[in-house]
Amino acid sequence: MKNLNWKKNEEYNQLEATFAAKLKSISEEEFYLNNANKTPYHVVTGEFDNQTFSALMYSKNYEHGVDIGETYSCRAIFDPERGSDEPLILMSHLTAGERLKISDLGLTEEMIASLNGKSTEKRFVDSAKEYEQQNS
Repeated sequence: MKNLNWKKNEEYNQLEATFAAKLKSISEEEFYLNNANKTPYHVVTGEFDNQTFSALMYSKNYEHGVDIGETYSCRAIFDPERGSDEPLILMSHLTAGERLKISDLGLTEEMIASLNGKSTEKRFVDSAKEYEQQNS
C-alpha cells in the first residue's frame, strides 16, 4: 500500500490526504448525510493500489457524469473523534492523471538553487521535491 501525504486540517482538527482511485461501481440510489443540509450523496466502490474500498460521492459531483473504470481524485479524511480507524473517503468527479515531476517540466536543480531561498514559492518546490522522492 502506498503511503499518502497526510496533512493536518487545522480548522477541523483532522488529517486529510488526496489520492487517485479507479471508480469500480456507483449506486443509483441517493442517500443523505445526517447534517444540517441533508447533503445528498451516492455510495461508490473504488480501487486504490489493488485494494477495493467504499467511498461517498456527493450528488453534485455525480450529476457532472462519471464513468466506471475512470480514475478520479479522492480525499481521505481521518477524524479520531469519530471513534473509528476507518477514514471517510470522498470521490470527486474530477479525473486524476499521473502527476508531473519538476524534471518533466524542465525545472533543473540549478534553477531551483538560483532562488537562494528568497522565493515565496519555495514551499511548493519543496513539496514537489518531496512528492518526487516518494514516488520515484
